[in-house]
Amino acid sequence: MIIRMKKRLHEARTLARIPAVFPDPLPRRLIWAFSILLAVGLLYSSCASAPQYPASPPPLVKTLPVGFEDAFQAARTAMNEDPRIFLHTVDKAGRLVAYERTSGFIFFQHRTVLDLKLEPTSPEETRLTMQMGAEAYELGGLTRSAGWYPSAEVDIFLGEDIMNLIEKKAAK
Repeated sequence: MIIRMKKRLHEARTLARIPAVFPDPLPRRLIWAFSILLAVGLLYSSCASAPQYPASPPPLVKTLPVGFEDAFQAARTAMNEDPRIFLHTVDKAGRLVAYERTSGFIFFQHRTVLDLKLEPTSPEETRLTMQMGAEAYELGGLTRSAGWYPSAEVDIFLGEDIMNLIEKKAAK
């Protein structure tokens, strides 16, 4: 019995010395090199650069033949009634900021920002100046937080349409 066990142990030892038919697919050094390269690549790709500020389109300017208060109420009403945007800031001094309802999927959202300034040029005339910009929701990576950052995709037609709606409201 002991002799059989010794034979089996000897056979197992000799089998262990026989080289495998299929060698290791990747040596350990190569695995370490790939893992370090992968870690460096992930670290580098997650570091975001400073946000770029793309050129915005020229502002839309219109002059309405109504007083400042009437123009302000017309602009506020027109922007509140439009389902494509929501009014974010209303300043009685003559500034309205509206955001387009977001579109896109979770982290790939974008929106247009409409910044409307009303300035009385005379008691019966008001100048409207609309600056348009775009924002996209971005994951900031390691160097900045996730949030809304400037984008180049400005919806100019939305701004023109809102200006026309304000003009129609003021004419009534």
